[in-house]
Amino acid sequence: ALQQGPREFETDDVFDGTYSQSIWFSARDPLGGLELKEDAFPVGRDLDWQEATVTLSNGRAFGASVSHDLGLIMVGGSGGKVALSDVDLIRWDHLEQRLSIAELPQLPVRMVNGGAVVIGNTLFVVASNDDEGSKEDIYTFDLSQIETDGAGKPVKTGDRVRLRQRFDADGHVLPTWGRLPKLPLTADESLAVGNPLVVAQHDGHAQTLYFFRQLDTLRSKSVPAGIANPAPGSLMRGSAQSYTGVWAYKNSRDGLPAGWVRKKNASINGNAISIRGGLASALGQSHIVVLENSDAQAPTEAFSYNTITDAWTSYVVEDPAINFVNKDPLHWQGELLVLGSVSRSSDSLPSIWKLQVNGPQLHFGWANMMVVVVYLLSMVLVGGYFMKNNNSTNDYFRGGQHIPWWAAACSIYATMMSSLSFVALPALVYR
Repeated sequence: ALQQGPREFETDDVFDGTYSQSIWFSARDPLGGLELKEDAFPVGRDLDWQEATVTLSNGRAFGASVSHDLGLIMVGGSGGKVALSDVDLIRWDHLEQRLSIAELPQLPVRMVNGGAVVIGNTLFVVASNDDEGSKEDIYTFDLSQIETDGAGKPVKTGDRVRLRQRFDADGHVLPTWGRLPKLPLTADESLAVGNPLVVAQHDGHAQTLYFFRQLDTLRSKSVPAGIANPAPGSLMRGSAQSYTGVWAYKNSRDGLPAGWVRKKNASINGNAISIRGGLASALGQSHIVVLENSDAQAPTEAFSYNTITDAWTSYVVEDPAINFVNKDPLHWQGELLVLGSVSRSSDSLPSIWKLQVNGPQLHFGWANMMVVVVYLLSMVLVGGYFMKNNNSTNDYFRGGQHIPWWAAACSIYATMMSSLSFVALPALVYR
């Protein structure tokens, strides 16, 4: 944990169910260091929190946020009584050293507990249309519509950003928001109560939108092929008719039209993974890490999904059980930061946690070292033994013409092999 939130949060009860209009921000030096102070919070490193002079138009929580070169985009949420369709762009002005807020066009629907990602200049928003999150639509917004000045700052008319009009091939004005097709579900599948997880990650060809969603099947039907009924004590919690579906939205390429591609349902060793909440984020070149919220009975669970091999892996979480305050992790100067509180602590304030994947500790070991030493000594002894018979260039290059055909064939074949064969070819198979 880097640090607990600002001290003012403790008295304002922002994280105890109230809806705040305030915006707090913090900065660190360009090298990424966080200054240690004597009066820092008990755990971790201190951040210099400041309250912005601007505020949101209304109190808000349970929305989605995503970063872009233009700033932080906040989408939807709840004002306490009703879901919102507001979309705001929060931008840090380096010259004036202050925050500014600009309004983007509202979503076509109200949204709460959804998700948002940016791929290139396209904003994708998953909008849940009911309180239980069992009905969802996915909308798109082209961020290149936003007019900017020479410095790259959005141009505003009043509080709203100014947009460029877009036209189709027939000259008709395109709508501000687009809409993706519905998720392809089988006849016996339905969206379960829970929050969707949406992530942008590379699939080996291009940046792709990935969508993870808890599904239910009718009890009279069996679980889809490829998902075994989980055994007691497995990773899945819930009924055997509940599992997590995975989709990827592919843009048109290689002559194929754009559309959803259904991946294998989430499972490890044939046991279904049931992901009902938490957060997901791209990690590395082709992985997506998924963290489930913990509760009083179960600790935080961590999984990763490989977008190229379509395979899942589980991780051991070493830190205390965490309940994530929001599901939008932040990539900041090479670190992945999330906001959450320890689940089993009744008076715990949210803290900023840094996610770090620790691989197994690999040691060369004495056995491998002995093999290397014996091999090198053997090469020296073999060279010394044959050195006395090496009296001419004919002996050196042709072995005195006494080498049998099979030995010469093996030598020629071995000469054709190189490190390229062991590195490049497996990479091609992996792709």
